[in-house]
Amino acid sequence: MAKVTIDINLPAGVTKEELEHFLNYKLLGHGGTDEVLSKFKYEELDVNYFDIEIND
Repeated sequence: MAKVTIDINLPAGVTKEELEHFLNYKLLGHGGTDEVLSKFKYEELDVNYFDIEIND
């Protein structure tokens, strides 16, 4: 198992629920709604930093 920590610039006006919806769409392949996806430019995250910790 691995733990990934991502530091992002959240688009203005995006709620926690909308971020969860977006991440479900991008990472798990679950359907995204146009209303939520339109808040993320090019359907991408503005990532500042990420860290990966692998647990054996």
